[in-house]
Amino acid sequence: MRIETRLTAMTALSFAVAALIAGLLSYRVEIGQARAEVNAKAEVLISAAAAIRHYTSDQVTPLVADITGPAFLPQQVPAFAAQTTMLHLRDSYPQFQYREASINPTNTSDRASDWEAGLMSQLRNDATLKELVGEHGSGKSARFFVARPLRVESAACLRCHSVPDAAPHSMLTKYGAANGFGWQVGDIVALQIVEVPTAPSRQKAFNSVTVTVGSIAATFALIQVLLSFLIRQQITRPLGVLSRTARALSLGQSVSQADQVALPREFDEVRDGLNRLANSVALARELGGADRTSPEGKAD
Repeated sequence: MRIETRLTAMTALSFAVAALIAGLLSYRVEIGQARAEVNAKAEVLISAAAAIRHYTSDQVTPLVADITGPAFLPQQVPAFAAQTTMLHLRDSYPQFQYREASINPTNTSDRASDWEAGLMSQLRNDATLKELVGEHGSGKSARFFVARPLRVESAACLRCHSVPDAAPHSMLTKYGAANGFGWQVGDIVALQIVEVPTAPSRQKAFNSVTVTVGSIAATFALIQVLLSFLIRQQITRPLGVLSRTARALSLGQSVSQADQVALPREFDEVRDGLNRLANSVALARELGGADRTSPEGKAD
């Protein structure tokens, strides 16, 4: 294999390994940033929902209670206010989902799925957990979630959720008496859950890595072309000239006109040395031949 081919193969392999390592490192960084971005979005959404709940509980519910008395209006319920607001938000951002799930909900549409019930069990079994984060699903349907527990924080909630007989008649008429009762202060009765799709962020990270690796590959390809040209012009071509020159001189032939070209200084010095060596050898042969043919050189 020619030296030029070996050098080209070695540099190409080095560049390929470097591009692969850079791509892997870049992908890990981009995926980490994508996850942090999705997490930040989910945290903002769930915090906004919590703020709506607190506003409704502190400002709206007492005001409505003073106006309507014992009558029940869904608009005074923090869960209703938060979920309705987030439902309107989905008109502009359909990829975001927010809901409040319960194993024993007043509104059966808020009943927790098996997966959500599992999250509630984790939070109930570990009082130190304030939040659960993670992913569920796979592929394009994978979603990042943030789940926080909802506790019964005051006895005021028990007016509607202790026993059916204590609940407003208008509430029983709307939702029935079969669900949403038996709650106690301090109980985790529901979850706030925000879900954000991970596919767009992952695709964004992949696109960024593709651009990075593509740029590196293009740079390496340009370097490879320039390096191959330099190797051919500065190494392999001069070595070829020297090889043919040495062969011609060793056979006592004259160097071809095509090989009498300018070479890089280092190689030109080698060629000059070859010419001096050839001249010295030729001179030594001439002197040796003269000695053998001279009278003094003949034996007695």
